[in-house]
Amino acid sequence: MTLLKFPWLTEDPFDPGAPEKSLAQRVREEVMRMILFGEIHQGERLSEPEISKRLGVSRVPVREALRSLEPTGLVTTKVNSGVFVRKLTPEEMRELYEMRALLDAHAARIACTLPAADRKPLVAKLTDHMQAMDAAEKAGNTLLYYQENLAFHWETIKVCRNRKFMETYQSITQQLHLCRATNLSDGKSRSASFQEHQALFDAIDQQDTVAAEQAAYNHANRALKRLVEA
Repeated sequence: MTLLKFPWLTEDPFDPGAPEKSLAQRVREEVMRMILFGEIHQGERLSEPEISKRLGVSRVPVREALRSLEPTGLVTTKVNSGVFVRKLTPEEMRELYEMRALLDAHAARIACTLPAADRKPLVAKLTDHMQAMDAAEKAGNTLLYYQENLAFHWETIKVCRNRKFMETYQSITQQLHLCRATNLSDGKSRSASFQEHQALFDAIDQQDTVAAEQAAYNHANRALKRLVEA
């Protein structure tokens, strides 16, 4: 079975090669994976005993991990009920996509203004992702297309070299993942998405700042429209 890989969550949180992470941090990352991979669904309660048993740890780090997940926007705490995976409302989706449009547009502008030494490696990476997305789109492979889609955008976000910007983008994208991944299973949606990525890639490649910002902004808004109309 092939699992989705988020570009910022590639390492195994229980890798013994990462001793600097606390147990609670490792539990937090594993619970996040479970949510993002759909093993725990929107609106579902996160049971401390069940997670503790599944991961083979005590309930103390699990409780700490669940508490630390709330700022990510993936979970919400209900008084006297527990912690639940967040279920986005239509208004929340609109707000998140509005933020996503602004962040992607800013990243596209930065990408266009990079010095040649930085821009050429970026364009090479984006080319690889575009080729992989094209192949996935033609093959009808939604999972691979979505994964390459995420990686494409993450490359432009990284060149901004702003940790808070990157953390904000991660949070927004992860929240949107709760409702958007299945939208790309429709062939017409994937095709439209690919064309929008092509416009963004071409603008970055040609260092057309205005076109790149507009392409990024349009892509986010059209993605929201496709999701609402699905």
